[in-house]
Amino acid sequence: MRTIEEIFFLYANDVFRYVNSYVRNKYIAEDILQDTFYKAYIALDAYNGENVKAWLF
Repeated sequence: MRTIEEIFFLYANDVFRYVNSYVRNKYIAEDILQDTFYKAYIALDAYNGENVKAWLF
């Protein structure tokens, strides 16, 4: 299992670009990115090996 730090460094840019393409506001996209990884950290024990990127999205 990967740590939340590893997941963040691997997928933060992808998540940010995806979110920013919808909200078109850097600051809101950063807030959503932070919320996404906070929720991922809280739910990390529920992760059961599926595609990490798909799980984040």
